[in-house]
Amino acid sequence: MKIRTLKLLVKEGTNNVVKNKLMSFASIMTVVATLFFLGIILLIAINITTNIEAMKRDLKITVFLNIDVSPFHREEVISFIEEKKEAGVISEYTIVSKEQMYEDMKEILNNDALLKGFTVDNMAESFEIKVTDPNNSDELIEQISEFKG
Repeated sequence: MKIRTLKLLVKEGTNNVVKNKLMSFASIMTVVATLFFLGIILLIAINITTNIEAMKRDLKITVFLNIDVSPFHREEVISFIEEKKEAGVISEYTIVSKEQMYEDMKEILNNDALLKGFTVDNMAESFEIKVTDPNNSDELIEQISEFKG
């Protein structure tokens, strides 16, 4: 493209923008509005994707034992969890005792009237398990639910 042709195009374009101010303004505002809405939609999509990924990283499975579980069944569950941790299925786990569960309940409810009737003996021991791959959590839950206690 020659420089003379480029100058002519710029000159004619500028003249037409000046002559048709309203149509030029409407065209520019249409493009601005379209880009604005596209930007908002992209921000929402990125935000949702980021939140889903964060939830997957922070996924914890809570396994509750029965209140009257026998020590044998408790140890059986612990050994299974340890086995899965060594295999790399579970990244970490914590044992929440009855006492700790009661203290957490007191902190959450923060009302003595609601805690009436609850004692440490009414609480169940539990395990908070963080899995390595959240996509395999259903399989792990199914395996743990087969245990007695």
